[in-house]
Amino acid sequence: MSLPIKQSDINPLPSSSSVVWCVTDGKPGHESQLRGLVSALERRRVVDVHWLNAPTRWKNWRDWMTGHSSLGQSLPSPNLIIAAGHATHSAALSVRRTFGGRVVLLMRPSLPTQWFDLCLIPEHDLDRGSPATDSENVILTCGVLNTVRSESRTNASRGLLLIGGPSKHHDWHDQSMCNQVLDVVRSSPGLRWTLTTSRRTPESFLPRVSASRFPNLSVVPASETASGWVAARLLESKTVFVSEDSVSMVYEALSANADVGLLQVPRRRTSRVIRGVDRLAESRHVIPFEQWKIDRFAHREPCVLQEADRCAEIVCTRLLDAA
Repeated sequence: MSLPIKQSDINPLPSSSSVVWCVTDGKPGHESQLRGLVSALERRRVVDVHWLNAPTRWKNWRDWMTGHSSLGQSLPSPNLIIAAGHATHSAALSVRRTFGGRVVLLMRPSLPTQWFDLCLIPEHDLDRGSPATDSENVILTCGVLNTVRSESRTNASRGLLLIGGPSKHHDWHDQSMCNQVLDVVRSSPGLRWTLTTSRRTPESFLPRVSASRFPNLSVVPASETASGWVAARLLESKTVFVSEDSVSMVYEALSANADVGLLQVPRRRTSRVIRGVDRLAESRHVIPFEQWKIDRFAHREPCVLQEADRCAEIVCTRLLDAA
């Protein structure tokens, strides 16, 4: 049994450093957003980062009401508390009331935005004309934050295919997706293509693609990829096709400065998320499959997203340097 750490036992941090607590619900997508912002902060200043798992919402609210959070009792008090995921909202508020610090939320909150010091909200999460867009503590982002950074291509001979699956916004059709994938691979024999799936991809899809046996196509199921695998492949790939249901992957591909194509997926209904992807297509930052068949990427408008770095600069200016 280990003894509790006393505050006096903690090595003092450099005077220019900042203590950052990341409150997570354990979901990979939310953790990726947190890591994206933290990595960008680390490129700007010395930070001491600690990760905390949010307890149940009921416990968070009890801690907030009593002013005694059960999280981080042995840690140095935070300058910054970053949270992503609805289950983390009350935990972040509880931590701030107990230990101080400023709260940064990486999504549209289920609570009033005024309760947080800064909300970094993907623009597709808000309806146009929403009062939140005029709030001083709300920063709209193009997609969700991620860890991918644009780099110069040293190898222009690779392509990447990112395949999702049915969701609350999209249906699925194995043969249609397979046909699109094979059209892309067949039409670009000079590229070495890698295809990977997601946890949502139906098991029936991979056998259809694998049966094609194209020599320039490698298939790597999601079950065989480690953390960070997709990000590394994005930075190696000149061209990336993403099934349009995989919205976060679309924004990661743009962050990697790749030519990005959209593979069509049947839609269940129109939503803010779908409208966000449609706006990218209308601006020609991404090219839908049917348009790609006509002129490839000839008229694509360059778009390199570096939203994590932009937001980190805002966080430093507003919340850390001004403290």
